[in-house]
Amino acid sequence: PIQNAAQKTGWPWTDTSAPVSYELRQTPNLPKISIVTPSYNQGAFLEETIRSVLAQNYPRLEYIVMDGGSTDSSVEVLKKFGDRISFWVSAKDRGQSHAINKGLARCTGDLFNWINSADLLMPGALCSVAEAGTRHPGSILSGHIEFFPQSATRGSRRAPGPPPPA
Repeated sequence: PIQNAAQKTGWPWTDTSAPVSYELRQTPNLPKISIVTPSYNQGAFLEETIRSVLAQNYPRLEYIVMDGGSTDSSVEVLKKFGDRISFWVSAKDRGQSHAINKGLARCTGDLFNWINSADLLMPGALCSVAEAGTRHPGSILSGHIEFFPQSATRGSRRAPGPPPPA
């Protein structure tokens, strides 16, 4: 069973990313980063995703959550973080791609992307993106993924290789 948020520890429950580095803060045009999360009936995972974005401590974050009219606990989670999310809505859409496109259309950031509602940003991810975007303007930036077996706690690492069998 899914644990109550009060029972969870570590990233992104009780840990946050280090503050933005002095060097990055001194960047004259620190990029604004827009992140979109599409979601539908992902209440069991949505809070962890939201926390992983907000706990980045990135000062120029625009965070948008596009919920497809969930009937689970998603709206309660969104209300809980509503004052820290730039924009959120819970309304029927035509699926994940439609939600992502509607969210991206609202983005005003210099850099933008989406993260699904059952995924996490690792600590420091947005600072790394900002640093790379500042060093290589106009480039396409990409990262890597880590797989977490369902039974593992977040933050544990799996050896590189293909994902575990489904």
